[in-house]
Amino acid sequence: MRTIVAKLGFKPLLLALAVCSLSAQTGLTPVYAASTDMDTPSPSHEAAGVPTSETGEYIVKLREGSAKQTTKLRSMTKGAVYTEQTDQHMLIRLDGRTDAEVLNSLAADPQVEYIEPNMRMYATSTIDDTYYSEQWGLGQIQAPEAWEEVTGDAQVTVAVIDTGVDYSHPDLKGRVNTANDYDYVNKDKDAKDDEGHGTHVAGIIAAQLNAQGIAGVAGNSSVKILPLKVLDAEGEGDLYDVASAIMDAADLGADVINLSLGAELGDNQKKAPQTLVDAITYAMKKGALVVAAAGNESSNADRFVPASIAGVVTVSAIDSDRTLADFSNYGSSVDIAAPGVDIISTYPGGRYVHASGTSQATPFVSGVAALLKTKESDLTVKELTDRLLATATDLGKTGRDSLYGYGLVNAYRAVQADSSDSELPEEPVSVKSVKADRSKLSLSPNHTGTITLTATMTDGKKAAVDAKDVEWKTNNKKIAVVENGVVTATGIGKTSITAAYQGKTVSIPVEIVLTKLAASKTSLTMKPDGEATVQLTATFGDKTQTVLSPDEIEWTTQDKDIAVVQDGLITAKNIGSTYIVASYAGKSVKIRVSVSITKLVASASKLLLKPDESAPVEITAFYGEDQEVVTSEVEWKTTDARVAVYKDGEIVAKGFGSTTITASYRGKSVRISIDTRLKQLQADETRLSLQVNQTVTPVLKATYSDGSSEQIEDGISWTSSNEKVAAVAKSGEITTKAKGTATIAAQYGGKSVRISLTVKE
Repeated sequence: MRTIVAKLGFKPLLLALAVCSLSAQTGLTPVYAASTDMDTPSPSHEAAGVPTSETGEYIVKLREGSAKQTTKLRSMTKGAVYTEQTDQHMLIRLDGRTDAEVLNSLAADPQVEYIEPNMRMYATSTIDDTYYSEQWGLGQIQAPEAWEEVTGDAQVTVAVIDTGVDYSHPDLKGRVNTANDYDYVNKDKDAKDDEGHGTHVAGIIAAQLNAQGIAGVAGNSSVKILPLKVLDAEGEGDLYDVASAIMDAADLGADVINLSLGAELGDNQKKAPQTLVDAITYAMKKGALVVAAAGNESSNADRFVPASIAGVVTVSAIDSDRTLADFSNYGSSVDIAAPGVDIISTYPGGRYVHASGTSQATPFVSGVAALLKTKESDLTVKELTDRLLATATDLGKTGRDSLYGYGLVNAYRAVQADSSDSELPEEPVSVKSVKADRSKLSLSPNHTGTITLTATMTDGKKAAVDAKDVEWKTNNKKIAVVENGVVTATGIGKTSITAAYQGKTVSIPVEIVLTKLAASKTSLTMKPDGEATVQLTATFGDKTQTVLSPDEIEWTTQDKDIAVVQDGLITAKNIGSTYIVASYAGKSVKIRVSVSITKLVASASKLLLKPDESAPVEITAFYGEDQEVVTSEVEWKTTDARVAVYKDGEIVAKGFGSTTITASYRGKSVRISIDTRLKQLQADETRLSLQVNQTVTPVLKATYSDGSSEQIEDGISWTSSNEKVAAVAKSGEITTKAKGTATIAAQYGGKSVRISLTVKE
């Protein structure tokens, strides 16, 4: 059997929660998953406070017994596009222009409980080509020993809400419920995996225990996977579909719901999305245990959802040495740990790959929960949760800690215990720790930011702390001050805010730093005495941008003979190049100033003239975007003065031929081609028959290079091939003398024409 190994890291399966008002977007950072607990619904009648949706979609929660059709029609008349609807939710799409009007109208509807933005979600794993075939995780959680203890045959369903499942994989044969699967992405009844993440998760839970492939945590127990596809081939989905899938899974009788996905809340987002909280609460009330990944950001899981939502069993990842994986999130939201590094499992196309991430740790816990339910099918969600946590193998500090929660999930201990001894040990309830809603606060000068605290009690519960009950201090008032959690930037630099509550202290670094200084132009080409202005934009650590006033900036020039600067106004002096340096808050930007001609242009690059004709010409010098006429200052040269010369603003043709006149100015040149050549010389007759002593004067026509023609009389050179037969005067008059033949030739402007003459008696 060939094993294809890859490392599926916990790639940001992102709930892109846009935390913003209708007027200014301050959204959350797309990453894996996370948030803070949300126990109360958000205000439902303050449309101006509804965050702006990055998808243009909004979830409208209807009150119990509301007239859904009335609300639907009201939203549609205001410009909303109705998308989907369940018993208690509507999904609408807005075009951006009517957002405020529609949301205000809906917020005022007594049948609407709350409104919040739909969000993007993404799959979470990284693939790495390393070969490794042992399932070390099963031994760590004592799964083989647990299989010997489980004799129950109760049917247990684990909903895998993910990218779908490849139910045709040989190691998942008979393990996937394809009668009730659903694809929320494509809106059909086929939740086939086209990304791989969901199949990997499903295999960890329920791959068959047989002589080939791998074994799932559930062993030979009667466990079925219910695949609900909410993420597409790119690993992306949205909050509405995830919440819908959670509730549908509960309605379909799922005992365990596996969520290897999530998102991080933005700086200004204080609560988890109510839609997600409601869905999880609904599922738990229906008897489904919800297991979620802590996330892979090496960060605090308290800022991720669904990891931090109350009641969810949140899982961090360990490696084979039983230490926290370097990518794993941590924090007071973590309840339990599980293997999450180099985990081999099923993959679409009958393959097997290795993966790493809290995405992989989560199904270990879901698998143990399913195994336990097959033995004791009447366990409630609370009893099941308590059993998992109480029987975990303690890691790290004694008792619960922020890295491993209650410890490493232990399948053997879980199935050996019973309800009488599975309760968690009681602890005196007090403040265990306080956490700020942000690990760092970045501001721009004169702006404010708010810090809120959450207290984690020794019993694991969390509570928001009133800012008035906190002792706030700043280490440097010249940089930032704080009052009741509101921090105001007073200068530029770094400091920290200290918050103390009931003997627990947390320090939050505050920085008002310039991260980038950018000039509106970094290169200028100017003409002498020309002027140009440059505008500077400062980007601060909070990603806000400010256009600086010129008097806030220190301006210097490297060569005052070439260019000078005052309050952002640059004046060119002489030909050459230099740099203008603009400095602000410790950062500088250079603007290259080139006082030089970029090109010299003539009003005509080619002239077709007749001798003695003239044509005006104008020379323009270009300095970047500036230009000036410099005809009178140009140095002129001609390659043949007999053909044409420059005089008093005109090109004067002197004779027949072609030449080039070059105009030079300040190191730049432009050439003008002059063509005065005769294109053709024609006689009115090229054959003549005359009598002796008869005279005739031929008429000649000259055609010039410009296409014009004229009859000519002067400047022609006439010759006769036989003066005894016929003579020709300078005027072109032909006089016959004797019987015979002769050829009369006329030359003009380098061209000639011949006239054949026959003389008769």
